[in-house]
Amino acid sequence: MSFDSLPLEIKEPIWQLALHAAVDEPEVCIAWPMKTGGYDEISTPLLVDTAFPVLMHVCGQWRDFVLSFSQRPSSPIKFRFSGRADCHVPYRHFRPSTDIVYASAMNYQQAIVCRSRESKTGVPRATLAAVRHLAVDWPIWLGPGYWLPELVFRACPDLEKVSVVFPSSRRAIWSCFWAPATRCKLRRVERPDKLSAEQEWKPGEMVSVQRVLDEGLAHLEYESVWRWNNEVSERTNVGEPGGKWFVGSAWDKEREKFCFEHEAAAFVQYRRSEEGGETWVEACEDRLLEWLKCFRMPDSSPRLNAERLALDPEELRLNDEDGYQDCLNREL
Repeated sequence: MSFDSLPLEIKEPIWQLALHAAVDEPEVCIAWPMKTGGYDEISTPLLVDTAFPVLMHVCGQWRDFVLSFSQRPSSPIKFRFSGRADCHVPYRHFRPSTDIVYASAMNYQQAIVCRSRESKTGVPRATLAAVRHLAVDWPIWLGPGYWLPELVFRACPDLEKVSVVFPSSRRAIWSCFWAPATRCKLRRVERPDKLSAEQEWKPGEMVSVQRVLDEGLAHLEYESVWRWNNEVSERTNVGEPGGKWFVGSAWDKEREKFCFEHEAAAFVQYRRSEEGGETWVEACEDRLLEWLKCFRMPDSSPRLNAERLALDPEELRLNDEDGYQDCLNREL
């Protein structure tokens, strides 16, 4: 008996199982908006783009099933409109235990900085508590002691990996960049010690990607040991004036060191090849922005209007809105 000859009530459970398996791949969640004056909230709920399920490419009946099933609350995949793609594209809700949350140099203070238990982060605290993989732009990594100890001890105690994102995996570029405007992944930079270039902020001095990673980690651990010895109790959930500190697997109390992995990475984005196959290409070498401009004072930065910020991210894929990027490029 062929699959096509099976009754619909048997086909549907099989399709549902295949659909759930198709969206289990880890994805990157880009905190949005990038920069709107420094005070606007990060758009929630947190969502990630996914690939179109293979089921949709089999035949019309299977495609119709995916589209109709996506309307049900139990569906693992939904569709929202993308202005860049000019069609509805698939997405699902962010899964903090498997997906990567990315904060850029332009919005990390709104997204993940938490100075006390009471301070509000753009990424909800309940979500951060389960996050295992964080990605940040390389300029933020130059001073991680400013934000990462608080993030780990107050919100993200079991962080397993930090990806430090550079514009390219092929050469050292000391610029900030716009995050990809389509579905993207993070690719590890191979041999970061071989990628060196003159520092923009110190003309004549060469620096490698590996050196940036090492110096950031050294600063982080020095700052963390100081905070541990002066502020953090060895017991968990101990109250203190600024809120509570939480200790998890990301911090080794015995050695007073962080235990998460860290690596240099670069964005790649999906592109269909000329032959019609799937390929992934680096995304950000042509999306550069002078890194000092990323830290411009909020009051001098352009803002999205209230109507834009009120848009439902489940209806419209906001972070591929090129009009917003063009506005910032003109203003900056």
